[in-house]
Amino acid sequence: MALKCNMGGFDRILRILIGFVLIYISLANTGLVSSLLLRYILSIIGVINIVSSIISFCPIYILANISTQRQKK
Repeated sequence: MALKCNMGGFDRILRILIGFVLIYISLANTGLVSSLLLRYILSIIGVINIVSSIISFCPIYILANISTQRQKK
């Protein structure tokens, strides 16, 4: 089954930024997150956001039946 792109450009950029921020917060010793488990969870969520924006596919969008990609005329 081929993955159908369902993410638009703005959505992809926003997810990449959020992903990098989450990874930075979880890996840098900023004192914002003291729990090691929470740091791992934030890192995983950040990586998932970055990967999903690179492949332009979000499985949750399929379940919710939404798409942020512009429709071709």
